[in-house]
Amino acid sequence: MLPPTINLGYITSISVEFIPQIINAFFATQKNRNISFNFISGRNCNMVRQLKDADQKSPYPDCAFSVE
Repeated sequence: MLPPTINLGYITSISVEFIPQIINAFFATQKNRNISFNFISGRNCNMVRQLKDADQKSPYPDCAFSVE
């Protein structure tokens, strides 16, 4: 069985400081160390549109994404 992969999309402006912090905190937990990530960065408008589109197709309704 392949280890789980998390697809993480983020806007470029948070990539230098915020993303490394949350990834380091995530991997600090032993059980998370076998999980891998795919990172996708983009511009604000395009990324929000893609997240909204993906949310509409998501099989996980409890993980809904919204922008107000």
